[in-house]
Amino acid sequence: MDYLDSVASISAIIIFFAIFFGILGLFVYIIEAVFSYKLYKMEEVENPWFAFIPLLSFYNIFEMIKKNEINFFSWFKLDKNTAMIIFFVLPFISSALFSGNLEAIAAILFVLYTFIIYYNLLNEWESPNAILYSILAIIISPLGIYLIYNERYKYRKNNNEIIGEYHEIKTEDMSIKETEAEKVTSEEQSVVAENN
Repeated sequence: MDYLDSVASISAIIIFFAIFFGILGLFVYIIEAVFSYKLYKMEEVENPWFAFIPLLSFYNIFEMIKKNEINFFSWFKLDKNTAMIIFFVLPFISSALFSGNLEAIAAILFVLYTFIIYYNLLNEWESPNAILYSILAIIISPLGIYLIYNERYKYRKNNNEIIGEYHEIKTEDMSIKETEAEKVTSEEQSVVAENN
C-alpha cells in the first residue's frame, strides 16, 4: 500500500509541474508574440500577425532587415534570401541527419545563427546594445523582443521617422496645443488692443 501511495503522490507532483510549466510557457509565448506583433506593426511589415505563429514570426525579422546580405562578423556574408532558407531548413536537416553530440552541435550552431540574425537587425538600427539585446532575445525571449522593440522606437524617434500610430497621437497632441496657443495669442492681442 505504501508503494502505491508513493507512486500516486509522485505522479500528482509530475502532473502539477507539467501543467504549471505548460501554463507558464504559454504565458511567456503570448507576451513574446504581443511584443513581436507591436514591433512588426510599427515597422509596417506585410503580415504582422505572423508574430503568433512560431516559425513564421522569424520570417518578419528577415523582412525588417533592409540590407540584402547578412554579415557573419566579417568572416563571410550571405545573401538575405539564402540566409533565410538556411534558417528555416537547418533545424529539420540537423534533426534528420544528426544524433547525439552532432545534434547538440547543430543546435548550438542554430542558436549562434539566430544571434547573428538579431545582431544584423540591431546593427542596422545603429543600436549600441546590439550584442546584449541579441543574446537576451535568445535566452529570455520576451524581454529581448521588448528591448528590440524599444530600441527601434528610440531609433526612429531620434531620426524623426514617422512611428505609426504613435506619430498620429503625437501630432494630435501638438495640434491641440497649437490651437490653445493660438487662442491665448489672439486673446492677448485683443487685451493689448483694448489697452491702447
